[in-house]
Amino acid sequence: MARPYRPKRWRPELADPAGCYLLSRALSISPVTAQVLVNRGLRTPEQAREFLAAGRSQILDPFRLKGMREAVALIRARLAAGGPILIYGDYDADGVTATATMVTALRALGAQADYYIPDRFTEGYGLNADALRALRSRGHDFVVTVDTGVSAVAEAELARELGMTLVVTDHHEPGPVLPDVPALVNPRRPDCTYPFKGLAGAGVAFKLALALEAPNVWDLLDIVTLGTVADLMPLVGENRAIVREGLSRLGATHRPGLRALMEVAGVRSPVTAGHVGFALAPRINALGRMRVATEAVELLLTEDPVRAQELARRLDAENRARQETEAAILEEALAQAAALPPEEREWALVLAGEGWHHGVVGICASRVLEVYHRPTILLSIDGDEARGSARSIPGFHIQRALLQMSDLFTKFGGHAAAAGMSLRSAALVGELRRRLNRLAAEWLRPEDLVPEQRVDAFVPLEQVDERLVQELMALEPYGIGNPAPVLATDGVWVADGRPIGREQQHLKLMLSGEGSGPGSTPVEAVGWNMAAVMPQRGQRLAVAYQPELNTYMGRTRVQLMLKDLKAAPGASPLRLTEDHCLAWDPLAGAAAPGEAVRRPSQVIDARDGRLSGVLAAMASPGSEVAVSGERAAPASPGSEAVASVELATVASSGSEAAAAGDVDDPVLAYLSALCRPAEARVLVLTSSPWTATALADRLERELPDLRRGLSLWLPGEPEPPGGRLVVAAHGQVPRGPYSDVVLYHPPYAPASYPAERLHLLWREEDWALAEETLGWPYPDRDVLVHLYRLLRSGDATPAGLARRLGEIPGPWNRLRFASGMAVFAEIGLVSGDGRLLAPADGVRFDLESSRRYRRGQTARTTLAVQRTEGWPQAVRAI
Repeated sequence: MARPYRPKRWRPELADPAGCYLLSRALSISPVTAQVLVNRGLRTPEQAREFLAAGRSQILDPFRLKGMREAVALIRARLAAGGPILIYGDYDADGVTATATMVTALRALGAQADYYIPDRFTEGYGLNADALRALRSRGHDFVVTVDTGVSAVAEAELARELGMTLVVTDHHEPGPVLPDVPALVNPRRPDCTYPFKGLAGAGVAFKLALALEAPNVWDLLDIVTLGTVADLMPLVGENRAIVREGLSRLGATHRPGLRALMEVAGVRSPVTAGHVGFALAPRINALGRMRVATEAVELLLTEDPVRAQELARRLDAENRARQETEAAILEEALAQAAALPPEEREWALVLAGEGWHHGVVGICASRVLEVYHRPTILLSIDGDEARGSARSIPGFHIQRALLQMSDLFTKFGGHAAAAGMSLRSAALVGELRRRLNRLAAEWLRPEDLVPEQRVDAFVPLEQVDERLVQELMALEPYGIGNPAPVLATDGVWVADGRPIGREQQHLKLMLSGEGSGPGSTPVEAVGWNMAAVMPQRGQRLAVAYQPELNTYMGRTRVQLMLKDLKAAPGASPLRLTEDHCLAWDPLAGAAAPGEAVRRPSQVIDARDGRLSGVLAAMASPGSEVAVSGERAAPASPGSEAVASVELATVASSGSEAAAAGDVDDPVLAYLSALCRPAEARVLVLTSSPWTATALADRLERELPDLRRGLSLWLPGEPEPPGGRLVVAAHGQVPRGPYSDVVLYHPPYAPASYPAERLHLLWREEDWALAEETLGWPYPDRDVLVHLYRLLRSGDATPAGLARRLGEIPGPWNRLRFASGMAVFAEIGLVSGDGRLLAPADGVRFDLESSRRYRRGQTARTTLAVQRTEGWPQAVRAI
């Protein structure tokens, strides 16, 4: 079924030109590639190099996982005793691959290992009492769970009563009570300090196999990669290392089942994460969705090529059956949605059908969401029973929404983007629909109902060449947490265009860039299901796309895979404009030499490694922590001492402060905690207007419950009169009052802060960022030399200076250019209209005679003093 095309709301990732420049220079890469890395949170050369070189060396010691030593000891004892070991898995692709991983490892160690996969339809997810009793009656008294078990508190008690040893390995979020078992391995258990929490169930099973020193353990990564990608785990950190290693092994796998599965799915080497996610994983998942997943495990374990072919064909047939069932339900669901009164589908959709196959309602909910871009619940009705799945959009946390109406359910669970539930009665479908729409109308804004298109960078078309595409390919594998880079170009011209495809539903365009010279070859662009917006020849467009390399007849060319297009370029999609940048002075409001500054009475140092300790302390309501490393009384006004802080005054709830919802980033968790008290009003100061805009955008996306009280204060605009959280740049002069001021990046000069508490939140690498950022409004000698050469060549424009310095284009380029020209005007090098003047005889241009240049140099010295002497000593020194 062709997907309908919907125009999108572009959400550009705002570049940090200073950070991109530093990374580009350190790694000798394009500033575009540097920006994509910065967008992924890789701000330092060390972080970027580790990301780009991910491999086996980055797979962590399994014994860092809490409970691993106990699990290994129990299993080794069982191996020595010679008794059977039963692996209890799950019916989805992660559970199937985790089961196959564990069975393969144990059999390689000489164990008599068998497996059990519950039936989705008769048993449901996870450990269940009937299965445990049946397994015990068949002689199994030693069970290892994979991809399940962390919530099985009652079942763990039953296992103990039945005389069974239960070793639990899982990766799901634990509940308030952990099962009482002799060994529980889960990176997400609250007392586990394992640094990477995003392992799939198959990943945790692999770590156990690694700890057991199973023969040929690294060969298991082809299976583990399937589970990791299929379960939509973030492809960052250790998962990136697992998947990069595993994809190379998958292409040359020795397993008959995987070879047969790749054959029926049409997958050839080199295998990508896309092949796994869209071709292999759906076939493994299909069996668990439509019937019982036991044969999917057998496919991964069999050594018989004939049996492997038979099983692969069966999985392929089940996948086709799943697609047909899904198509039928989707057609019914879309018709039902169209027939609903507007008030019952304006903000959210709740659709229900008699006999809808429960195994595919989640997929169908995703498809309906693609059409309507609203939180969507699909329910399968069976008599008075209604159970189903939910999918949601950014800005609407579906699990929290269900919590608001928990009285309607017998059970429910999930996370921000997806959930499952069972209604108390099928008669409550209408009530669920009404309540969900009311809540969505409260939480969402009209623009949230337009799908977003993330854009990593705006790039001139002539810069999108083969070298850039090859650089971006080094960022693979793409997936959750590391999406394929999307670039955008404004002002391209349609040289030619035509519809393509069996139903003429796709489009192919030939595009020429605004700066392309005469006779330049247009670039080919393809848009799937976009024929409905076919532009006219000669039309000017803004396009968002993924650049790829297309080799045909031995010739390789750049091809653009269109994600969206706009028929006419409009104003900049960035909230930040050139006027904002030109109005920014990072040294505005700075104290004059010898002038006293107003300092908050408490300074909380949460920089670098201290932040986790402060957050942990905040989890104990009413406790105090000496954030300077030792206990100290609160400082009096004007004192330079770093004070201890009564944490109950910072966060209204310790548990909320520590968790801050579902926020993984401790910095965002900290900001969220500061904003929770009713009287809180927090000002966050960053290094520049562009970093302030980027942070505000991130807070809106990742802390949606704060966005109604969030204000972005840009230069040239009045200070927001209200709001719980205000984000601005150093140099904005706040009047307050504020309960807290957070220095997200180091300040450029001493200044007054109208707040009770001052929080230091920057990282060591931010010093270099601050110094580089200062060069936009206060250029250094190197930049001025480049600008002078451009003036002499006649190419002195903001874009020309950006190209010469290897910067990302943006509104900040005008600031750099204007600042340099202002310095030249002060020393008599340029006229009022920007023309280069010849020096008078015997007169030399002296940068030091420019007040602006001297002010910038003084600020650089101040930064160096702060970095060297540190806080709070630097407060006294400056």
